[in-house]
Amino acid sequence: GDAEMKINWNKRYTTYAIYACIVLAAIIFFIFTGIYIQDIWSGVLKVIDVFSPLIYGSAIAYILHPIVRLFEKRVLVGIKHGVVRRAISVIIAYLFFISVIGLLVYAVVPQLVRSFNDLQSSLARYSESLQEWVANVSAGSGILAMLVRTLTKNVDLSALSQPLTQIMDSVYKLLKDFSPHIMGFISSFMVQLKNILLGLVFSGYLLCSKELVLAQINKLMHVFLSADRMKRIKDTVRYTDKTFGKYLMGTFADAIMVGLLTAVAMLIFKMPYVPLVSVLIGCTNIIPIFGPFIGAIPSVLFIFISDPIKALWFIVIILVIQQIDGNFIAPRILGDSTGLPAIAVIIAITVMGGLFGILGMIIAVPSFAVIAKIIDDKTKEKIAEKAAKRAERHSKSSENLSPNKTEKESEGDEQ
Repeated sequence: GDAEMKINWNKRYTTYAIYACIVLAAIIFFIFTGIYIQDIWSGVLKVIDVFSPLIYGSAIAYILHPIVRLFEKRVLVGIKHGVVRRAISVIIAYLFFISVIGLLVYAVVPQLVRSFNDLQSSLARYSESLQEWVANVSAGSGILAMLVRTLTKNVDLSALSQPLTQIMDSVYKLLKDFSPHIMGFISSFMVQLKNILLGLVFSGYLLCSKELVLAQINKLMHVFLSADRMKRIKDTVRYTDKTFGKYLMGTFADAIMVGLLTAVAMLIFKMPYVPLVSVLIGCTNIIPIFGPFIGAIPSVLFIFISDPIKALWFIVIILVIQQIDGNFIAPRILGDSTGLPAIAVIIAITVMGGLFGILGMIIAVPSFAVIAKIIDDKTKEKIAEKAAKRAERHSKSSENLSPNKTEKESEGDEQ
């Protein structure tokens, strides 16, 4: 009776039935996920938000760790006491981090204020120029003068002489209409600022006690994981660290080079807003493929406010710099740090950007490179297992055939 109840896995129809069940279960899962995707994703985001101080802290510690290691292992080797050397290295890393953030804010914020002030004055200047041009043309003769005179009869151009009042009224109305959204943004910003500050504290603990943290993680892995699984996880972590470290350091170096090139070119051509635009171009250059466009569009608008002709020259400058970066700078700094084809890079940026915004676009390429490496390793492992099984079956079949052959040969010998 028990033998009859056992499933014969070798039967073709049994295999088809199992595959059908798996496909049906997958369809039900995807339908369920599609119906409740918004609730599932909001739950995921809520979990991420709860752990965001730890995420921020881990990210800050990861970024500052090379600086701490540099000072601890190379610069401050004269300090014999290890704890003191580590503490001083961490303090220097934090001072560097805060200084960079402060310089970026100092370079960008005043220039932003100046650009908006220039926008107001430029609108007034452009309206005066327009009225002067209209007056000169309408005083002449010809078809254009007739069209302008007809236009001025139906359109009140005097309204253009007070653009500042109109802008202020529009801004006031906009602020009034969107005040709930603005308050929500401010509230969200304050929450994220609190999380970042908590993350700074947590990153300090990680940097000062990294050996203790790693020892605790290693102990937990020994308790819950087998030796083979531990080795795989450690290999994956090492590869992830190597991929992210190499990619991010190369990307930051490339962004600095592009920002400096932009600043030098703008100074040569005597363009306005050099600090604002060069920082903007450098920072957005961290994002692969789409970054140069994201940074160039607002930069062109800022320069256009001050001088429309120079805005056209700036477009040419950016195109030249991007060619230099794509063909000479980036290949030498980054090399083939991820090994992903172009189509995979575009998919990675699109997917991660849609899920996590700007941060997702920055980490998209190394993240997908790690995922591709894990999938490739798993695929190779499965292929090797199948090859080993085939070899084992072939060996067993050979062993089964060889005694029969020996018996036949012996019978022939006897005859």
